[in-house]
Amino acid sequence: MRRVPVSALVPGMRIGREVAGGRGEVYLQTGVILTHKYIRKLAELGFVSVYVRDALLGDLHVAEAKDVVRDETRREAVSGVRNLLREAAESGAKIIEPPRELARTVSDMVSQVVENPSPTINIYDIRAQNEYLYHHSVNVCALALVIGTQIGLSRRELYELGIGALMHDVGKIRVPAEILDKPGKLSAEEFELVKKHTLYAEELLQNNPPAAALAGMHHERLNGEGYPRGLKAGEIPPLVQIVGIADLFDALTADRCYRKAYRPDQALEMLLGAGDFWFDFDLVRAFVVNVAAYPVGTLVELNSGEIGVVVSTPKGFPTQPVVRLFVAADGGWLADAHDVSTLDKCLFVARVLDEEEISFIKKALHSRQT
Repeated sequence: MRRVPVSALVPGMRIGREVAGGRGEVYLQTGVILTHKYIRKLAELGFVSVYVRDALLGDLHVAEAKDVVRDETRREAVSGVRNLLREAAESGAKIIEPPRELARTVSDMVSQVVENPSPTINIYDIRAQNEYLYHHSVNVCALALVIGTQIGLSRRELYELGIGALMHDVGKIRVPAEILDKPGKLSAEEFELVKKHTLYAEELLQNNPPAAALAGMHHERLNGEGYPRGLKAGEIPPLVQIVGIADLFDALTADRCYRKAYRPDQALEMLLGAGDFWFDFDLVRAFVVNVAAYPVGTLVELNSGEIGVVVSTPKGFPTQPVVRLFVAADGGWLADAHDVSTLDKCLFVARVLDEEEISFIKKALHSRQT
């Protein structure tokens, strides 16, 4: 399974992970074979990329990557956040109180992350451009819970972290949509308006002080360059930094109206560079060790010159995947594809192949098999 831009989809590809909307509706189930009509509709709905299982590896089997929370729970969370924020925006609400159903969903997410931890995070949510906020909120919640679990937070602490993370961007309901969805660079005045979403969140969540603190400070940075108050190291609680780390990573790896998503390895490199500068390095490390730099299904070239597909990543070694090799260093096809641990063999990923190269390999493999 790999994430493919909608612009690169072709009929015959098979959906690798369900494509869902903000109301909990499922547009395409896992396993559906794509047609011209489906591809056109995905583009119309605003999806930039989806997960697919195609004939890339012929008869080779690659295990499916698992999400940190179940698809059903994720759909419930996205739908709950969407309903809550839309109703609050339409009514001009002064205070937001997460309903019991949404609180119960957060409890379910806590249980799933704690009781059934994924060896390594391999996949990221797919969302339509006009529903970015709802999916982003749920992703940040899930990722924050992974960090919280890693550092040993209690279930009660995880629940409060989850609620705060889920609500971290509620203040954006008071920011004009034309600014939030602007495809180009924001002006200085527009950016000042966006920055106010943290203060708006504090007001909206005033009845829940822990959540208000997380939402109000998640853009603060240790070096004092964050907002809204320019707090520095020692003034920003660890749970706030956890939400900030999850928020930054999900924003970087998401397709936006003004830029394409960064690859996970690129986003992780940026996060590591922010350690002890924007965030406490121990918290960054607690997140990084749980995330695959090269998710399952990524085609890579190793420093040996060999080419293959990532099939797994050992926990704690995010940049050292197990790769199923099928192209030799001299460019010839290997008679028998085999798995190689880059960690055990002291190899590393030299580069990630782009869609044009993947298309060429698919055609070459097809010709070889026929």
